Amino acid sequence: MRSYREFSFEQVAKTFSYDGRDGKLYRKLKTGRVKLVKTIQEDISGNVRAARVMFNGHTITVTYVMWMLKTGGWPLESMIIDHADNNIWDMRWDNLREATQKQVGWKRRSWGQSGVKGVYRTSKGRWRVRILENGIRKHYGTYATLEEAKAVANREIARIQGEFAYGAPRFRRRI
Repeated sequence: MRSYREFSFEQVAKTFSYDGRDGKLYRKLKTGRVKLVKTIQEDISGNVRAARVMFNGHTITVTYVMWMLKTGGWPLESMIIDHADNNIWDMRWDNLREATQKQVGWKRRSWGQSGVKGVYRTSKGRWRVRILENGIRKHYGTYATLEEAKAVANREIARIQGEFAYGAPRFRRRI
């Protein structure tokens, strides 16, 4: 096999089991016992990311294995598995979802002066709202107060980015 995507649900389910309520992945041993799989790993720089497991000579991210065990199929080619609450330690099923790299980027918070993505102070002391939509930076006006600009920016960001907007409410999925 050239890609882990060629493995069927049955093949993966023979080797792994996943408890979506507590987010734990287990490897089934030949003795009939199970062993907890480490789901988070740290690299030498101290960066934390989802761990990977070896399966029939292929390295697979644990969240992809979890996705396969719950849905019966691999995530779409262009998608990654995202943590809805931005907490990579939370591997519960209701916190995992398919997303594009662009959608994951939308969740990053703003560290600018305004505290809101797309709101900038002009040289005249007003607040400008500019938001990137489908690769085009769109202007939504200038406002006398930061509160007015934030309201417009938050409304437009929610319209464009939906559930992937930073701070957007999450809807729990049933297990």
